[in-house]
Formats: sequence, structure tokens, C-alpha cells
Amino acid sequence: MTALPGQLGYELDLCKLSEAEIEDTAEQIKLYKKIGNDIHTADLYRIAVPGENEYAANEFISRDGKTVYLFTYVLHGRPENDIKAVRLLDLDENAVYADKESGKKYSGSILLNVGLPLKCDSDYSSRLIILEKLTAEEM
Repeated sequence: MTALPGQLGYELDLCKLSEAEIEDTAEQIKLYKKIGNDIHTADLYRIAVPGENEYAANEFISRDGKTVYLFTYVLHGRPENDIKAVRLLDLDENAVYADKESGKKYSGSILLNVGLPLKCDSDYSSRLIILEKLTAEEM
């Protein structure tokens, strides 16, 4: 996930990967091909920066405002499963957004004022959350 918002690349010997690692790599490349252009043309918001936090968070909002990509990176995990709330920026407060992976729905107001939970329990973990802005018919 770390390289996904930039220029995706790997520093490894493909011949030494296990079958599971090859499958994971293929899925990552497929995801990059699917969302890479959207991210490269999106508006970027640096929500949390390293040095000031134990995690980093970058929000990308597609040009049409319909898709939000939240990349989170835990730098220093805490064994007590510390959870942080990551408040997003520049969303439609009156809209509803759905997490593409879980299907869970959030109001724009909740995302802006309360945020999404970020579990900070392991060093150097990363996560991508993709939110889709729902139309009135989809709510």
C-alpha cells in the first residue's frame, strides 16, 4: 500500500516469491491499474504526518467527488490495540459514503467530525479504505 499513491514498484526477486506472494502481488498490481489514474488526478489531503503522529494518513478525493481513497500507515504500533479516529476532510457533510470492502455506510458529517477508526497495533502496517459517495437511490 505504501507505494500505491505514487509510482507502484517492487524491490524484490520475483523468482523467490511463494505462490501466495505471487497472488498477492498480482492483486496489488490489478488494484493499482484500477485506481492509479484516479489517485494521480485526485485532490490530496495530508491528514496526519509522521513526526507529529504515530501514524500517517493521506486522503485522495477523485475529481468528480464520488470516490474517497484513505491510505493509512501505522509507524509505531501499540500492543494495547490503541485505536485512533481519522477525521476526513472536504467531504459533503449531507452525503452518505459506503466502504467498498465492508459495505458499511457513514454520513459525511460523521466522517468529518468523528472519523474512521484506525487500529494502531502493529508497526508498519498499512491500509487502504475506499469510500463511494452514494446517490439518493443507493441510500
